[in-house]
Amino acid sequence: LLPAPLRLPTDHEECKQEYHQGNVSSACRKYEEAYSCWRYFSSNNPKWNTEGIDDTQLTEIEWQGATPQENEWIRQHKIQRSEIAACLLKEQNFADALPVANEVLRLDPDNKVALFRRAKAISMPINASVEDLEAAIADLEKINSQETRILKEIERLQKQAKINRQREKQTYGKMFFRNS
Repeated sequence: LLPAPLRLPTDHEECKQEYHQGNVSSACRKYEEAYSCWRYFSSNNPKWNTEGIDDTQLTEIEWQGATPQENEWIRQHKIQRSEIAACLLKEQNFADALPVANEVLRLDPDNKVALFRRAKAISMPINASVEDLEAAIADLEKINSQETRILKEIERLQKQAKINRQREKQTYGKMFFRNS
C-alpha cells in the first residue's frame, strides 16, 4: 500500500472501464482528477481569499515525492496522462489532446503511445496544413514500428500531404498569376 500522499483519488482501472463502456467524457474527467493530485496552482497573492483569484498571479506547482522511488512512481503515473489524450481524440477535441500528448512527451520523449496520439491530434483536424501532416509523419516515424496500423497511417498522411500540396499550389498559383 502506498503512503497516503501517493494514494490516488481515482483508480486507473476505473477510468479504463468508463472509456471502454463508451463513457468517454466521464473517463476523461476521472483521468484528470487522478492527474490533478500531482499538479495544482497556488496564488502568489496572500490576500487572494478577500481580493479574488487573478490568473496572472498563479504559480503551477508539481508535487514531488520524498524519495527517488516515489518520484519515479509519480513520473510513471503522469505518463498515464496519455489516456486523457485518447479520450480527447475520441471526442474529436484535437486542440486539447495536443498539449496533453506534449506533456507526456516532455516526461518521456520516446513514449510511442504519446507520439501516436500527438500525430493524431496534429493531423486529424480538417484544416491540418502540409506542415502539420509532415510533423505527424515525423512523430509516427519516430515510433519506428512495422505495425500495419502505423505504416497505413504514415501512408495515409503522405497521400493527404501530397493532395494538400497540390491544392495549395493551385490556390496560390491562381492568386499570383490571375492577371498574367
